[in-house]
Amino acid sequence: MMEETLIGVIGSSGFIGRKLCEQLIKKYNVRGGQRSPRYADANLSTNRISWQYVDVFDEMSLENFCSGCDIVINCAGPTYKIGDRIAVVANRNGSDYVDIFGGGYLEYQLYKECIEGKNYKIFAAGSMPGFSGIALKWLISKFDIIQKIKVYEGSFEKSGISACEDIILSSVKNFGLKDTYVEDMKYIRKGLEQESVLIPGVPEPVYCQYYLTQEIQHLQKKYSIPNIKVYHMNSNQKLADMLSQACFEAVFSEENVRNNAMKIYSLLNDMASKKETWYAYVVEAEGIIGHQLYQKRLVIRAKESALINVGVLESVLDEIVKREKNYGILWAYDFVDAESVMQKLSNEGIIKYYLTDIVEKYVQEVEEGEL
Repeated sequence: MMEETLIGVIGSSGFIGRKLCEQLIKKYNVRGGQRSPRYADANLSTNRISWQYVDVFDEMSLENFCSGCDIVINCAGPTYKIGDRIAVVANRNGSDYVDIFGGGYLEYQLYKECIEGKNYKIFAAGSMPGFSGIALKWLISKFDIIQKIKVYEGSFEKSGISACEDIILSSVKNFGLKDTYVEDMKYIRKGLEQESVLIPGVPEPVYCQYYLTQEIQHLQKKYSIPNIKVYHMNSNQKLADMLSQACFEAVFSEENVRNNAMKIYSLLNDMASKKETWYAYVVEAEGIIGHQLYQKRLVIRAKESALINVGVLESVLDEIVKREKNYGILWAYDFVDAESVMQKLSNEGIIKYYLTDIVEKYVQEVEEGEL
């Protein structure tokens, strides 16, 4: 079944798209698509992959690319400019669709435009959103009743211009709620003082800000979590200020989004070339197991998030191929088996993680994922 499946990867010349193609050709036939005239990758010389020009803003070009594909993956960006263009054409062709980014913004468009069709539309299938929900779902499964969660997520790593655009545009496209957390099932708006703090499992001091993504909001409602705080971590105040200013400007006009994204991209990649990069996802959870109250801490580390994106996308694809053809518009975290994804990423050396019991002010190790 896998060997007969044709996967179309739009954005195959990008870092994540290229890495994904390298993985997929081990078990699938792949059609790599991009707008660059020199789209063939000489390093992927195998009869399992073909290359095709595609322009996501040209419907006929998209039709030609999607035709014959069993599954179409969007690794191109920015998501907020592409919207549901690819999904609509893929759905019309009867192809399953997977988007590395997206969120409530894309979910709304999918329900509006792609409600027909016996195929899957899976979105938020990257690192954040995507793995952020999968890891949290995995930890929640360790409890009988979950009462309180704190999440610390962030990274210091290189990025692409489209990814920077998506970060800026997320501020005006309802990707999440800034300065917001949940307390006793109520949404509370409150800012944090900008001071550098040390978080267990994070390699350097960071600045934190409350940020409740739509993925976490969706998960909070699904599992009825009464108290949840998500802290977005940033290790550089200058970068944080530049990003805040770009997001503020985007609220009033999207005219300068590209230019601001290029400035952030330039600063971030210059900084990331001068010191070691990192990705960290730390969760502290409190709840009932059996009849006892437990506090647990999950620490997940990686050198970068790019390969996490690839691992999550691959897991989603494998799950689609494995299941019977069906209909579904789903968040990636809600579609895949969390335990399987955690083990896959750990076994492949993409992440290192450990789960501990928090006992007063010291930590006793109870489960380890090869940290």
